[in-house]
Amino acid sequence: MYQRIEPVIKWTGSKHRVAPILADLLPSAPRYFEPFVGSGAMLPFRPSKTAVAGDIIPELVQLWQLIRDEPAQVIKAYQQRWQRLQNEGHTIYYDIRRDFNSSRNPFDFLFLTRTCVNGLIRFNKNGDFNNSFHLTRPGIAPHRLDKLIQQWSVAIQQIDFVVSDYRQTLKEVKAGDARHAR
Repeated sequence: MYQRIEPVIKWTGSKHRVAPILADLLPSAPRYFEPFVGSGAMLPFRPSKTAVAGDIIPELVQLWQLIRDEPAQVIKAYQQRWQRLQNEGHTIYYDIRRDFNSSRNPFDFLFLTRTCVNGLIRFNKNGDFNNSFHLTRPGIAPHRLDKLIQQWSVAIQQIDFVVSDYRQTLKEVKAGDARHAR
């Protein structure tokens, strides 16, 4: 079991403050299912060693896979974008947002989640990320994010991440498994 870890991905409705308390309510199980992974707050406290975490947002799921498997690559990508922001100013945010909306790059997605207004993940009706840059905050410094990514990478090693509707994710639940639902 882990101590509470600061979120690496900001997400509206995150349970990171109450995750240890909620985890105490879950019975131990062969597998844990998280059909709405978001910030992943419950993942370090899952009642089993293995888990399945899903979401319908492909770049979110890809980002979780990269944090698990390639933490150094995630840190480097964030640092490059953050440094551009510091050197070139806030218009870089909008360049990266435009790039993300055309490529769906998970590294761009992480940068946007850590530098947008209040960390609110918003998509418009066309599916484009549309939140603005948070002018009074420069985003999390890379050295702080580095530590968080390393902690999360260790915490999520035995989790399978899937791009899937919650109903599809939950179809895999078997007797004795634990699941978290909203």
